[in-house]
Amino acid sequence: MAKAHKIGERLETKPSRVEDKDAHDACRIFVDVSTEELAGAFTLLLDNEVNATASAEAIGYLRNLFASGPGAPSSMRAGRAEEGIGEPATVSLQTSILAGGLVKALNTAKR
Repeated sequence: MAKAHKIGERLETKPSRVEDKDAHDACRIFVDVSTEELAGAFTLLLDNEVNATASAEAIGYLRNLFASGPGAPSSMRAGRAEEGIGEPATVSLQTSILAGGLVKALNTAKR
């Protein structure tokens, strides 16, 4: 949730401060933590009155910045962080797919 807010809020207020590393960090979270575990944590936050609004906003950031495809702003940034050492296009696609899976799991859990 924190990474999504950091990236989303910086894009809205100080785009020059958005770093590819932050998007790549989010990708590593998507890879290292199962979708079920992430969805469970988000669900707990969404169910808590104190965290519900911020959590819903974070899901919006995930949807718009990561899950809307490999060309989504933060999916591209995650891939760009791999330039020269990895497979940027693969990382962008992987990031988008994993973020999309998380958003879908959260949408399913709401029903």
